[in-house]
Amino acid sequence: MPNGPLQNIRIIEPGHVIAGPLAATLLADFGADVIKIDRPGGGDMMRDLGPKADDGIGVWWQMLARNKQLIALDWKSPEGQK
Repeated sequence: MPNGPLQNIRIIEPGHVIAGPLAATLLADFGADVIKIDRPGGGDMMRDLGPKADDGIGVWWQMLARNKQLIALDWKSPEGQK
């Protein structure tokens, strides 16, 4: 919903598995600009859990990642901290 009631709100979502990502997905559904931050090379473990679609991507991950921008960021590296 790009013109939803939360269209002027940006959310940074560093969570993983279910609770945080689901809450951020619901905010995105109502128009918030949600940026999901994943670990480089691994990402959210929900990518691998549950049944897979024909493209090999987990359907739970597809549900939790909808309407979000995804980036990989290593918080532990000096470059990632900048």
